[in-house]
Amino acid sequence: MAVNHWVGGSSPSRGAIFVSAVIYPFMIIEAKSKTFLVGEYCVMCGGPAILLCTDPQFQLLIQNNINNSDSIISGISKQSPTFEFYQANRNSFRNLSIKFIDPHKGMGGFGASSAQFVLIYKLYKQLQKQTKKSEIDSETEIDIAAFLETYRELFGQGHSIKPSGADCVAQIHNNHIYFNSSNNSVIHLNWNFKNIDFLIFRTGYKIATYKHLKNISPDFLYKNCDQLSKIVDKVFKAWISDEIYSFSKGIMEFFFTLDELNLVTTETKKLVEQILKIDGVLAAKGCGAMSADTIVVIFEKQSKNNIQKMIKNIIKIKAD
Repeated sequence: MAVNHWVGGSSPSRGAIFVSAVIYPFMIIEAKSKTFLVGEYCVMCGGPAILLCTDPQFQLLIQNNINNSDSIISGISKQSPTFEFYQANRNSFRNLSIKFIDPHKGMGGFGASSAQFVLIYKLYKQLQKQTKKSEIDSETEIDIAAFLETYRELFGQGHSIKPSGADCVAQIHNNHIYFNSSNNSVIHLNWNFKNIDFLIFRTGYKIATYKHLKNISPDFLYKNCDQLSKIVDKVFKAWISDEIYSFSKGIMEFFFTLDELNLVTTETKKLVEQILKIDGVLAAKGCGAMSADTIVVIFEKQSKNNIQKMIKNIIKIKAD
């Protein structure tokens, strides 16, 4: 088991997706890494979720393909829904060489697949408009409802319940967000807590989300949606009110509820139990399918160095 990358908790800028130049001759579009703080599962049945957006960023590199009128794409699996979208709209990408860069090097846990779709979709919409702006605004360029309709159709194939797309919405906005899937509304959240911060690390375990969701029945999700949604709203209210105790308590309540619903792996439970014993740790929660991919740790800022050291000892690996 290994921690492969640490992500700091400072609030990301609210800004736009930056482009180094117009598509001719070179352009870079970026999307941050994402993590569900709370709300996974209930967000698929009309409930809310809170997502964290952090560095490092995924990138889409676009260049003129002067030697071929067709387009060339790399870094995206040909079996993915994103590639299916690219193929269906290939004529829009003519004369371009497109490369997806994953800063996590394929290790997962921070939204590479959702970032791929977000960035390809953004490029597609930009090409349709053929604007000459040096900056693509991350909030006004994308119609969220139309985007989610396309995303859910592509990524929901073979599932009895379609994915929420909440992770994509966070990466479109490139900001911590509160997302209400019942009406696709988004509220930006800034990390204004003065005395606490967070770290996110990989557990070394990975459960494929699309396979996991095929084993989750819609009845199960809808039955537990209200209970989980109420906890998400508690965390949201505590966040905007800077209530550290209620914020941390709510995160733990969501995690323990997932555990009661058998939606937490044994490995994650063991890690969380050990992390919660460290002085200065206020909350620890697994994230991803079955809470397996990553763990977010909320802690007192003054204890950061000791907490990092202790977690390294628990994981038995040197953190980046």
